[in-house]
This record gives sequence, C-alpha cells and structure tokens, in this order.
Amino acid sequence: FAIEAEALGFAGVGMPDHPHTGQDVFERLITAAQDTARIMLFPSVTNPITRTVEELSVKAKELRTVALGRTRLILGGGDNAVGFLGKKPATTLELINAVQMIKAELAGTGVEVFINGSSPKMLEAGGLIADGVYAMVGVDPVVVNTALEHVFQGASKGGRDPESIPIALGLPVFMASSLEQSIEYALPYAFSSLKRRTRVFSRVLRSILPALENASNYTDLSKKDAWKLTEAMAICGSPREAADKTHELARKIGHTHFIARVQMQGVEPIEALKAYGKQIYFPE
Repeated sequence: FAIEAEALGFAGVGMPDHPHTGQDVFERLITAAQDTARIMLFPSVTNPITRTVEELSVKAKELRTVALGRTRLILGGGDNAVGFLGKKPATTLELINAVQMIKAELAGTGVEVFINGSSPKMLEAGGLIADGVYAMVGVDPVVVNTALEHVFQGASKGGRDPESIPIALGLPVFMASSLEQSIEYALPYAFSSLKRRTRVFSRVLRSILPALENASNYTDLSKKDAWKLTEAMAICGSPREAADKTHELARKIGHTHFIARVQMQGVEPIEALKAYGKQIYFPE
C-alpha cells in the first residue's frame, strides 16, 4: 500500500493503531519505511491510553532510524482503540500532558507530534501545544473554518502564531460507480459523525439543518437532507468526481494538506487508492 501510494505521488501514509487487528502499527510502518524513500509515515491515530508515553517516544525514535525526516506521531483520544480494551478515551488534559512529555523526549529528532481533534476542546489543545493538528471535521467549508477558529484560539492562549501551526484536514473519500451510490455508501458514516454531538461537525450541521436535530437514524432523513449531510462530511462520487471535488475544496478553503481515507464500494483498499490517486495526479 505504501509503495503504491508513493508511486502515485501521495506525500504520506498513515496506518491505524487498533489492538483488535493483532498487528503492531509501528512494525508495519518500519516495514513500509524500508520499502519507500520519500513519503511521510505515521500512526493514524495512536493514543496515550493503549500505549504509554515512554513507549510512544521509543517507537517514534525506532521508526525515525529507518525513516529519517519522514516520521510523524499523531495522537488522539483513542476512541475505537481504547474501547476494544474496555478503557476510556484520553481526556483533553491527559492528551495535552502526553504530548508535552513526548515532545520533550523527541526534542532535536525532527519528529513532529500532532494532535487529532474533532471537538472544540481537542482542536484548541492542538493549537495550544502540538506541533500540528489533524482535524477530522468533514469537508463543508463552514465547518472547516469553525474548526480552524478553535485551533487558532488554542494557539492564541499559548502565545503562539496561529499561522505557524500546520493543519491537516481529514478527508473521507467514498467512491462508487455513481454519485447516488457513493452517497448511500457514505451516509451511515456521516450520520454516525452527526450523532457525536460534542464534535464541531455535529454542532455546525445541526445549526444549519434543523431537520437533523431529532433524527434517530439516517433512514429518518429526507433524501435532500441525507445528501446535504453526507456531502458535508465526505467527498463522494466516481473517482473522477471525487478528484474534482477534492481540488474544488482545496480552492474554496485555500488549503491543500489533506489526510485522505479512501474507500470504494466493492473494491479492495489498494485498488481504491489507485483509482483515486490516478485521477488526482494523472487526470485523463
């Protein structure tokens, strides 16, 4: 996967740190580093609950030895990973403390430590203390700008220049043979994000579309509202349409640093990556 991503022209590859897979993400990243030469490599996303601060620092240094100048850490609360182990996600304060300690351990190595955030508190924490922010807030420009405001507020509290903080936007990409099929494919994911009411995406969308407030399931939504919700959360369409929408989003928000999670209905992940990447970098 990493080899193909590098060949297509992508700048980096993130791999999930989920205990239920039975695979150690850092071992996979080290293997990927040995087979690539250019792309940034990082866990997407690790956390300070299933791994200790000391372990994360050591693992980052080990990865750096084989991926010098292209190693990054991204930490979040660990919702899915910690739930599998019956633990609670990291609080904002726990994450801030962990990032501070890891940054101290990695000082001088060039390894940046990002915070993954989707709620106002986590986004502000990223602006306050992290080397960068991975914002998972959907693709609606109003939502994105609201999220950026939270990052900037955190930076201001920490006496930092908001413009100096790298921000990567999470880009969910759901593709299918038609736009309508891709919308149907992405709708459950979009609705699950709506139900997480502490997140910026949910707060803004519910204020824009009052009909979303009382929906208990995505089947409760009208087709019009379902489409609006889904296209606010994800890039949808055929590979060509998805690529066009990605470029259009970049123009609208003036931002090109995305971390894309690419899926295509009925297609293996590496084939989905190829279909999307070819249209992004080598459009016909």
